[in-house]
Amino acid sequence: MTHRQHNIEDIQLARELLSPPGDTLLETLEAFEMSQQELAERTFLRYS
Repeated sequence: MTHRQHNIEDIQLARELLSPPGDTLLETLEAFEMSQQELAERTFLRYS
């Protein structure tokens, strides 16, 4: 995967995770049926 493709995927993920004001990250993750672990892996963060 090229650097450009990686950046495009990051932007697409960020857009998908945007939520209306007042929503929490947990509510957004639940709506996408995504775990905190999966979010961390997709955003290159470590989850402990």
